[in-house]
Amino acid sequence: KEVISRSPYAAILDHVIPVTSAFVGVQRNVPIPSSSFTSGESYDQILISRRSKYRTGTRFTRRGTDGTGAVANYAETEQICLILNNTNPCSNSRGVLKEVYSHVQTRGSIPLHWSSPADVKAYRPRVFIGVDPVLQARGLRDHLLSELWWYSSSIGLKNSFLSKSKLTKDSGKDEVKVAMVNLIDKHGDQGRLGSTFDSVLSAVLEVYGKSYPKHKSKCGKSSESNTHPDLTPSSVAHIWYDFHAECKGGRWDRLNHLLEEVTPTLNKHGYFCAVPKSRHCGYGASWELVSLQDGIVRTNCMDCLDRTNVVQSMFGRHILYRQLHQRVGLSKVTKRDRLGHGTMSPSLGRRERTLPLECTVGYKQRPLALPWSEGEAAHRLLWADNADA
Repeated sequence: KEVISRSPYAAILDHVIPVTSAFVGVQRNVPIPSSSFTSGESYDQILISRRSKYRTGTRFTRRGTDGTGAVANYAETEQICLILNNTNPCSNSRGVLKEVYSHVQTRGSIPLHWSSPADVKAYRPRVFIGVDPVLQARGLRDHLLSELWWYSSSIGLKNSFLSKSKLTKDSGKDEVKVAMVNLIDKHGDQGRLGSTFDSVLSAVLEVYGKSYPKHKSKCGKSSESNTHPDLTPSSVAHIWYDFHAECKGGRWDRLNHLLEEVTPTLNKHGYFCAVPKSRHCGYGASWELVSLQDGIVRTNCMDCLDRTNVVQSMFGRHILYRQLHQRVGLSKVTKRDRLGHGTMSPSLGRRERTLPLECTVGYKQRPLALPWSEGEAAHRLLWADNADA
């Protein structure tokens, strides 16, 4: 009876050791710049990159997508921020966990049927692109549906849960849910591949965005009327940024142009936030969801390595600053405490400053670096290790 009552997954874990291909990095006790409203706080920054089990292989022998939408070199990267209060009288040396923030990005090979076999005689192997338009469209469609299924709220089965949670205020049906940031060159073989991808994507959104048949992909969900994601022309955006041409000669400051273009989408997607339901110390307390991420930014270059990691670290830096600047979890706890004590002050609806003014101004002037040195150093170390993994 005990075995029957348990989850089948729990029973399997008694006999199987789960193994994953992933990178995990942690930077502990990074101080948060003190302000008039926050002091004595620090955060742990965690970076986890989980590699897909589908379409595995080395970068030169495995490219593009298969017939189910799974792509090569696919990885999901989650950046977690744990806010700790080091001034609580009942806290230990590690501090009390006050808020949890998280944000997810993905990377993967361009979702078309293409290859680039290694050649010892050529520094850059030639790119061969599949010529079957139907096969290309189906592979791209399935990949987009998989991204929408896992990372957006546009599915009926999920809405029953998400409606009880806090999505972004600007979340809407016609907004971009999957932003595909493409960093390959705009000339040569890479230019041909990028142009082909743009053309196939436009065709897929035009045809399948209106209606498409039922199917089942490796995302594990069939496209029945009440369970398929909403694949509309406005739900997917292709942002083609020629990294090598823009940053030629060490002009890394020009990445700011890409950040400015993607920032509205990142802000609308939001991020995950949870806070304890009570003020009691310890990690065993129940938690309350404050906000959820609704959408994904997917980045790729040819190999999904160096260029992709640089750009994803830039997006991660923006999200980390936004989390520490907004502190929606802190606002939720402050409002709840005031209501619990029966104090409805005029400042209840006003957002207190959670970062010093010099940090806010500094980030607006230089958005490619965190305005406090400890945070920037920790962020760079994490993402540099992620690139080497």
